[in-house]
Amino acid sequence: MSKIVTADLILDSDEPTYGMKVYEEADGFCTKLTVIRNDLPVNLVIHHGPNEEFSGKIPPMFVPSVDGENPVGLMLQMSEQHRQDLRWFKRAEEMRQSSTLIQDAIAADEQARLAIKGHSTFGPLANVQRNPAYSHQTTRRNWWAERAERTHKTKHFKEMRIR
Repeated sequence: MSKIVTADLILDSDEPTYGMKVYEEADGFCTKLTVIRNDLPVNLVIHHGPNEEFSGKIPPMFVPSVDGENPVGLMLQMSEQHRQDLRWFKRAEEMRQSSTLIQDAIAADEQARLAIKGHSTFGPLANVQRNPAYSHQTTRRNWWAERAERTHKTKHFKEMRIR
C-alpha cells in the first residue's frame, strides 16, 4: 500500500469537522480530521513529526463530532494540547509507584502458610498458634503411631526420635 501525499487542500478554521483522531506512528504524531467536501467525507491526516520528549507517553485520543459541531480550529487546538499533555502518563506512573500488589500477594501467601500450620497473626509481631494442644509435632507423632500400628514397624520411631 502506498501513501499519496497532497498539499492542495486548504482548511478553514471555521469549517465543521466530523471527528478527530490523534495517534502516534513509528515516524511521529499524526492528527486525522474528517471533513465534508462535495457531499463526501474526506479524511485528512496531518503529520506533526516525531517528538522525543513525548514519544511513547501520549495515549491515542478520538473526539467524535457527529453533527459537525466542532470546527477545525478547535480540533487542531485540542490536538496540540493533547500531544503535549503528560497528565495520563504521570497518573500511570503514580499508580505504578503506589501499587501494593506484590506486597499484598506476599502477605496473602504468608497467611496461607500460617493457616496450614495452624497459626494466626494478631498485630505486626504476634504470631500465635491456634489450638496449642495439637501442634504440628503432635500431628507428626500421631501419623507415625498410626503407621506403626498398621505396619507393625517401630524402627522409624527411633530414627525420627519421636518417642
